[in-house]
Amino acid sequence: MENNLQSDEITTVIKLLNNNISSQGYLEYLLSDDMRLVQVALLNIKRVSSQEEARAIFRILINHPSEIREYCSFLINKLMNDEMQRPFFQQKIFLDILEKAICDVNPKVCRNILEVLRYFDFRDELFSALIKNANNMVVLLQESNKQKNHMYTKNSFRLYWNLFGIALLSEYINYNNFREKLLKLIDDTVTCREYTIREKAALILKKLSRTEVLTEFEKYLNLLKNDENYYVKSVFKT
Repeated sequence: MENNLQSDEITTVIKLLNNNISSQGYLEYLLSDDMRLVQVALLNIKRVSSQEEARAIFRILINHPSEIREYCSFLINKLMNDEMQRPFFQQKIFLDILEKAICDVNPKVCRNILEVLRYFDFRDELFSALIKNANNMVVLLQESNKQKNHMYTKNSFRLYWNLFGIALLSEYINYNNFREKLLKLIDDTVTCREYTIREKAALILKKLSRTEVLTEFEKYLNLLKNDENYYVKSVFKT
């Protein structure tokens, strides 16, 4: 994590780092409006011992500077990969934060969070939210499809990461619970002019094909397997 501290603040932070700070002390730092204290806490946390601490960490994924969000996502990734730590993060109040973090403007945040989505117990709720968001992004892209501009690029970026999340969760949900919404989403994205979107549509189909016999998706599979773009076609070769 890059440091935002000015040279005249370094001594203060070093002193803080050298203190024997309790778990409660780090919790107070995490909740602070002082970004120096937030960084000190994040850099020193090795584990959490309560849902309160987990919530304090998770809130840093939004409304904080990019490099702090990035390290926070790295820390969450590390903690969630520990089976003993996961129970503290099983909180549905994280849904809204996860939705935002999955399409953060910093791609490293997106990737760190996407890697641990499978560990959450509320995957169905998250999956449903991502499909809704993705379908909303599709509508916005279609409305601005005549001209590429900042909003088009922003919505395309957000759609890409939402589709990525949907793909990674596809192996862990009951397809029949989301059949109609998934069919609509695939139908709307397999012909998108952005190859990155078609690539993620292909990934969703690839993941789904591992768990279900999806004959209704056959026409989409054939279309994407013969896509003009190499990266879209290559999804099915790995």
